[in-house]
Amino acid sequence: MDAGYSPDLFWSLGIDEIIDLLESYGRRMEIEQKKRISETKDQIMLMWNQNLQLMNMLANSNNPDEVPLKQPHEYYPELFGEEVARMAEEAKVQSELEKHKVQMVGYMLRVNQLRKERGESSGGNDT
Repeated sequence: MDAGYSPDLFWSLGIDEIIDLLESYGRRMEIEQKKRISETKDQIMLMWNQNLQLMNMLANSNNPDEVPLKQPHEYYPELFGEEVARMAEEAKVQSELEKHKVQMVGYMLRVNQLRKERGESSGGNDT
C-alpha cells in the first residue's frame, strides 16, 4: 500500500511480480532521495556563493583600492561562457586599437619632425 499500489492489484499479482514492483518502488525512492540531496547541495552552494559575493562587496567597500570587486562571470564561469569570450574578444580589439593609435601618433610626430627639419610649412594657412 505504501508503494502506491491498490489492494486489488496486489492480490491479482504473483510473488515475482510483487517483488518486481517493490524493487521498482525502492529504486524510485532512491532516485528521488538522490535528487533531493542534489537539490539541497545546489541550494547550499548558491547560498555559499552569495555569501562570498557579499563578503567581496563588503571588503571592496572598506578597501576599494586593495580588494577588487568581482563580476558575476568570475563566480559563475560556466553560465557566462559566451559573454566572457565576447568580452575577451572586445578587450583584444580594444588593445589592438590602442596599439594602432600609439603607432599613428608616433608616425605623426616623426612626419612633423621631418617637416620642421626641412623647413616645410605646417600645412596651415600661410597668408
